[in-house]
Amino acid sequence: SAYLLTEIFFTFLLILFVYIFSTALKKNSLLLFLISGFVLGLSALTKAIIAPFAFFIFILIIFFKKKLNISIVNIFIFLFIFIITISPWSYRNYKFFNTFEISTRGGDALWMSASTIDYDRNKLLQNLTYNFSEYLGNYFYPNITETPREFILLRNQLYQNRQQELIDEGLNLESEIDNELKKEAILKIISKPHIYVFHRTLEFQKMLSFMYIPALNQSHFMEYVSKYNNGNFFLSLIKAPFKISGYLIFFISLYSMLRILRTNLNLIILPIVIIYFNLMYSLLFGLGRYSVPLIPIYLILFIHSLVLISQKKNNL
Repeated sequence: SAYLLTEIFFTFLLILFVYIFSTALKKNSLLLFLISGFVLGLSALTKAIIAPFAFFIFILIIFFKKKLNISIVNIFIFLFIFIITISPWSYRNYKFFNTFEISTRGGDALWMSASTIDYDRNKLLQNLTYNFSEYLGNYFYPNITETPREFILLRNQLYQNRQQELIDEGLNLESEIDNELKKEAILKIISKPHIYVFHRTLEFQKMLSFMYIPALNQSHFMEYVSKYNNGNFFLSLIKAPFKISGYLIFFISLYSMLRILRTNLNLIILPIVIIYFNLMYSLLFGLGRYSVPLIPIYLILFIHSLVLISQKKNNL
C-alpha cells in the first residue's frame, strides 16, 4: 500500500485470523475458536467490511459440520466472542447515531456503484476502457478529465452532489444521509439487477490489480513522466507486467482453491477469504489497493497450486 492506511494493520490481523482459525478447524480446539473470534472482531473494528464475514463463516461451517467434524459448541463460541468484541463500539454507534453498524458509512459506496446503472452505451465503453487501463482510456477518450486517474472519481462527484442535496433538504446526521443513500441505491438495483451485476464484473477485474509498485502511482511521479514524449505510454508498459502478474496469480491460485474445497476442508478459510473479499468489494467499489491484505493468502495458494501441478506432472 502506498500509505500507512488501515490495510497495514488489517493485513496482520487477517493473516493471524486465517492461521488461528485454520488450526482451530484442524484441532477442533475450543480455545483456538475463542481466540479466532476475538481476532476477527479486532479485524472488523479495523476494517468494517469484514464484519459480515463472521456470520458468513458461521453458516458455512454449519453447512460443512459433518465433513469437518467440528463441535457445534465451538462454532457458537467463535460467533459469540466475535459479537462481544465488536459490541462496545456497536453500542457507541447506536447511542450517538441510532445504528448498531460498526461504520456509519457504506451507503456512499453502494450509491456510487448503483449510479453506474444509468450509464449509456458510450459511458459504459469509457468505464470499461478506463477500468482496464487508464492509459488506454485517456488515449481513446481524451479530455474527459484533467488526468486519467480522475475518471474513477466521477462517481464520487455525483455522490457528493447528491449528499449536498440531502443536506439542503434537512438531513444533518451522517447516519441519516447514509440510510437514505442506501434506500435509493437498493431501489435502483432492484429495478435493473442484470445491469448492476454486469457492472460489478468491471469492479472485480480492478480487484485483480493488486500487484503494483506504489511509487509508480504517485501523482508527482506521473506528472513528471507525462512531461516527456510518450511518457505515459512507457509508464503504462512498466505497469503492465505487474498488472498481468495479478491476473496470473489469481487464476493459478484457483487450482489450489478447488483442491482445498474438494479434499482439505480444514484449509477452507483460505479460498473463502478470497471469495468473500472479491465478492463484497465487487458489489460495492473495487480497487487494487483493497486486495493488498489478500496478497499473502494469494501467494500461499499460488505456490500450493504450483506444487500440485509439479507433483501431477512428475506422476505422469
